[in-house]
Amino acid sequence: MKGATKRTGKPLLCSVVIYETTSIDQTEKTNEKSFFTKILTKQMGSVETDSTGKFTIDLPVGKYSLFIKIGNRYYANLFDQFNNIALFEVLPNSYTEAKLTVNNAASY
Repeated sequence: MKGATKRTGKPLLCSVVIYETTSIDQTEKTNEKSFFTKILTKQMGSVETDSTGKFTIDLPVGKYSLFIKIGNRYYANLFDQFNNIALFEVLPNSYTEAKLTVNNAASY
């Protein structure tokens, strides 16, 4: 809204689960948008966020799909032009910033 104060999100304490590059065809979905019940690619790791919503994990160079674990479901709302889900690339000798947002209950 014009002139409105910009709202910032709040950090989320959660599990982030990292999988090999995963397309939407390699999942089992729920009826809810952005939620998945099963990921059919290889899990490469998982990590808990801290109180500020940040996390770090060491991964080999490559591309990975990141999901937020909510209860017994996985959440991801980012897709590329090939329907790969929440794809982030780890490069040699560098950090990759992954900004994940949970906005399934948001109204705009």
